[in-house]
Amino acid sequence: PSLIGQHRGFFYGNSSGIDVDTNYLTGQSLVRKSPKVTSQVALSDAVLAGEFKFIYVYGTNPALTLPNQTAFRRGLVKNDVFMVVHDPHWNETIEFADVVLPATSYLEKEDIVVPWSHWHVRKSNRVIAPLGESKDEIEVMVGLAKRLNTGSEMVYEPPWEALEKAFDGALAKDTFQQLLDGNQVQMKYKPLDEYQTSSGKIEFVSESDGKKGSTDFPYFEPTKTGPDEYLLLNSAVREYTHTQFQDIVGPIPAIVWINPQDAEKNGINNNDEVFLANTLGKISASTQITDDVPVGVLWSPKQFPGKNGVPFNTVCPSTPQHLGGGPVFNSTVVRIESV
Repeated sequence: PSLIGQHRGFFYGNSSGIDVDTNYLTGQSLVRKSPKVTSQVALSDAVLAGEFKFIYVYGTNPALTLPNQTAFRRGLVKNDVFMVVHDPHWNETIEFADVVLPATSYLEKEDIVVPWSHWHVRKSNRVIAPLGESKDEIEVMVGLAKRLNTGSEMVYEPPWEALEKAFDGALAKDTFQQLLDGNQVQMKYKPLDEYQTSSGKIEFVSESDGKKGSTDFPYFEPTKTGPDEYLLLNSAVREYTHTQFQDIVGPIPAIVWINPQDAEKNGINNNDEVFLANTLGKISASTQITDDVPVGVLWSPKQFPGKNGVPFNTVCPSTPQHLGGGPVFNSTVVRIESV
């Protein structure tokens, strides 16, 4: 947008535009030592390499979502790795856990969810009391801190007091008490003529990354495929949010779309079982022949759990993108093999 004179013109998220002090909530602003940060995309390699001996999982299902699943799962089953999963639903990651803790769902706890696509926020009230032995994340963390005799006061600060401090100056005209009383309030937004860059301006090339040889503008680098190789694309399907709701509507379907010309070339009919394979592993899927994908391209629903316990992300590489460090799920190259 900036190339044609648009001051603002695209949207990715507004987390950097609001003024909630998340560093205070995480405790980052109260400690001197910065925590170690590992790329989520490359986490499978780190786990396999033994970088983590204790893993605590909550709010995610990495045994389906992380790329390079073979490496991740091999790392989890090592004898010197201990994993705890804290979740309201039984999922694939729990199968690898040493301890499973039941978590409260959004219906069983009070919370404030800061929006990422608009500026209005309201307190989320609890509908029912926590069922069984389920506990929310804060209750578990405080309980662990007490067992470990952690003396830091920030760990034991009542959560709503911590939130009030973090929201200081973050609301446009309302008070935090009005938010607690159930009113819809509006967040204050940072000035639109300021940018979260080192120069405070729109930068077509990063001052820091530019020294590493980056070009002025992003460019498209086509994924290379060899003879009898295919580009495997994936995307979400409407019944699921990532891997959620499989316990309600059933597993994400293990299917693959294939162009009629590619199907004929490989002697494939509708609903045939095939393997999609590369150097990382192989997954099985049922074929659906369609003109909705071009020649040389396959498509599957993302993160399907797969047949025989081998998930889709087994064949996805764990190499982070050069720009931004994101995943390369849609740069996955596979061969088609007979079952």
